[in-house]
Amino acid sequence: MRDFLRSEFFIQNQGRMRVITSFLLSVCLTCLILGFLWDFVANRPLKKPSAEFSSSPSSDQGIIKKENIVRLIMRQRNSTPKKSTSTFQAKAISDIVAPEPDFKLKVAELNPPVTPTEAKGFNLRGNLDFSVFKMGNFSTRLSRAGAKQGFITVSLLWDNYNDLDLHCIGPNREEIFYSNRKGKIGELDVDMNAAHERSREPVENLYFPRRISGRYQVCVNHYSNKGGKDPTSFTVLIRVEGRREMRLKGQISSGQPKQEIYAVNIR
Repeated sequence: MRDFLRSEFFIQNQGRMRVITSFLLSVCLTCLILGFLWDFVANRPLKKPSAEFSSSPSSDQGIIKKENIVRLIMRQRNSTPKKSTSTFQAKAISDIVAPEPDFKLKVAELNPPVTPTEAKGFNLRGNLDFSVFKMGNFSTRLSRAGAKQGFITVSLLWDNYNDLDLHCIGPNREEIFYSNRKGKIGELDVDMNAAHERSREPVENLYFPRRISGRYQVCVNHYSNKGGKDPTSFTVLIRVEGRREMRLKGQISSGQPKQEIYAVNIR
């Protein structure tokens, strides 16, 4: 080896030998690097394609979706309110049994002593007044009789066969009643239970069509008893345009003088 290195051939070709040696070393180093890279690439695990760039969903994605659906169903079932299992049942008052008292009350032991007596009969009709229901239907009776209305309208209502009469003395001192039904300033247009007429729902009506200043005196007279019970209860309805209506009640019997009920003053 030493002889070879000292030989003339080696000395003459020493530059070439260095080039060849460098080339061989470069080739070996390149092969080593390539082998290392190949081993690294070959043994590296492959990544799954992203779902955003894949053309079709993979089997793993399908499994994940099914699991999400199952979780959603289970969550909905758990959030659904449970049916009430209350055993409460309503009972009618008649089905409730009241407990019997465990004591006995003796009247003789009360202080002060109480003497039990029999209950007396209660007369409903004798203790209550039903006239308000009978005399509240002015409009029905007046409409049925075809009564008219003016600036001043006076109506009389009662509830038996007796003959009551409505009177009114106007500012001109003229009296409007059954014998003078149509006066100069007023008229009695409804007169009931006169002569042979009999009604259990009678009504009378008179009116003054125009406004005339002065005093209007309203009166009621019991003309005759036709089988009705006296005293006869009555109601007078007075209506004046621009004022609140007025209802006045009274009683009158056959043979009594004419009663003055109310005076309307028009200025």
